[in-house]
Order: sequence, then C-alpha cells, then structure tokens
Amino acid sequence: MNALKVLRFAVDGIAVIANTQNGQIKHLLDDFAAYAYESEFERIMYFSATDLYVALELDALHIQLLVNSWTGKTYTQCNMSVELSEALVSESGVALILTEQDVDESIWLEHLYAENMAELNEALTKIEQAAQLKQKSIQAYILRFLTDEDKQQFLAEFGKSE
Repeated sequence: MNALKVLRFAVDGIAVIANTQNGQIKHLLDDFAAYAYESEFERIMYFSATDLYVALELDALHIQLLVNSWTGKTYTQCNMSVELSEALVSESGVALILTEQDVDESIWLEHLYAENMAELNEALTKIEQAAQLKQKSIQAYILRFLTDEDKQQFLAEFGKSE
C-alpha cells in the first residue's frame, strides 16, 4: 500500500488507512504518540483536537484531507473525493487506521463501518480475520475534523495559533 486510502467508516466519519511500513505517518507518531489518550479499547486511541486536528483544503484540482498541528505543521495529507469530503461536518471523526500489512480494499469496504468505538473495534477484528492478520495488529487513532468556524472557536478558547 503506497498511498493512503481514504474510506467512509460512518455516516459522518472518514478513515485514513496507512501502512506503518512505508513511513507515511512515522513523523506524526514520533511527535504525538505520547499525547494520545487511551480509550476503553486497547487498539483505539484518540488525540485531543487541542493537539492534532483534521481539516480540508480545497484548490482548483483537489480536495486535500490534512492532519495538522496547532503549530501550523501538516503531518499527513491525501486527496479525497467530493463525496467523502461532504461526509465531514463539524465534530466529525476521522480514524487514522494503521496496519503493517496490505489489506485488500474489498475487505476494508466490506467490514469497515462503525458509529462508535465499540463498533470500530469489532470492525477492525473482522478485517483482521478476513485478511488473516494477527489479532490486534490493526490500530486506530481517532482525530476530530474541524471546520473553519471550529478552528476560530478553538483559537478563542485555547489561545492556539496556526
């Protein structure tokens, strides 16, 4: 898997699937893994929007999904479709799903659907089983999508600056 895959995993949630073997998200994990919060599920962590957030950037040719820090650094970016971008609304979740092995896209499409963390945990288990991967080999980080209005609110509340 050379490119990041972007898929819908919920009505208002997008999954970005990255292979940890090709280093696409290494710099993000190096800088922020220590700031991740544990969830009730061992394989799922989350980042506070005061540390990292997801945003959209539009230009004449592409819609880019960006994982940004409040210092103005973009850690990951990838193209996405208009249809997927329309699923992102204020407070949508973006799951950064990490795997060490390639998984056929048809398996992701068949099993990756979840409206909450419990369902996401179950979906990841089903994907591991279908792809014949080691149990709990797929991990996920949940990030929050921020609209421009959300970012302004965060600036006002937390004094963050980009």
